[in-house]
Formats: sequence, C-alpha cells, structure tokens
Amino acid sequence: MNIRNPRVEALLDEVADLTGEGKTEAGRRALEERRERLRATMGAEFPRTDCPLA
Repeated sequence: MNIRNPRVEALLDEVADLTGEGKTEAGRRALEERRERLRATMGAEFPRTDCPLA
C-alpha cells in the first residue's frame, strides 16, 4: 500500500496500533466496515458491482 497523505498514514498507523494488526489488514477491515455501514444506510440505492469482494 502506498499512501501519500500524511493524515491518512497517521490514522492507519493509529488503527493498526490499537488493533495489533498490520497496516494492510487494519486498512482492509476499516474499509469493509465502512462499506457495510454505507450499505446499511443507503439500502437498495447503493450501487452494486461485479467485484468479488462486494
């Protein structure tokens, strides 16, 4: 993962430290959790893709 934004890098470091996960795993889980929250609030309006991770 190549992050060029210092604020994002700091947030990722903090989440990884708090969870004890590596940065990649912490980022992946954070994104999955956000995706689920968005889907829950947007319901059927959420655009679906053919992505195997969706």
